[in-house]
Amino acid sequence: MKHERTAEAAGKESLTGDSRQLAAGMYCEYLSELRQIQGDLPGQGTFMERFESVWEAEDTVWHFLYDGKDVAGFVVIGLYPNCHPAADYYIEEAYVSPSFRGRGLMKDFILRHTREHGTVYCMFVLTKNVKASAYWDYVFSLAGYEPLLLSEVAKPEPLLVQKGYRAKEKKRKGWTL
Repeated sequence: MKHERTAEAAGKESLTGDSRQLAAGMYCEYLSELRQIQGDLPGQGTFMERFESVWEAEDTVWHFLYDGKDVAGFVVIGLYPNCHPAADYYIEEAYVSPSFRGRGLMKDFILRHTREHGTVYCMFVLTKNVKASAYWDYVFSLAGYEPLLLSEVAKPEPLLVQKGYRAKEKKRKGWTL
């Protein structure tokens, strides 16, 4: 069965009421799943406090992944001070609900975003989330990106692995990457 796949960038001010509730519920589902994988999660606060923190961040954009009319997941993208200094984008959070996985929604979004936007991306992945780490390597390689060496990225944290990817043979700010 073929599914319609779309992504929508949503300004936080346009998401009120039901949309905001949906984002909060999906974000809490995401954190719950991460806790099952990792146990302890970096940072402090309840799931809703964490949602509010990410929601209120000034330099982030929430992208919602759709399968037809159903919201299937989200990607929160922004810039982060601990990321690689050459990074165009930092993937703050990314999630697809279990019932929508395997349909290529996240892959399609990342391929489209990399084609239309940045040349360097960074993110943190939980150390115990080996599947996610391998997934990001796979998706960014499909997009024509190569991994940044860990020494080129900020120092790792105990519960997190920092990952970075840069476009092959593209120029950014006068540098050849």
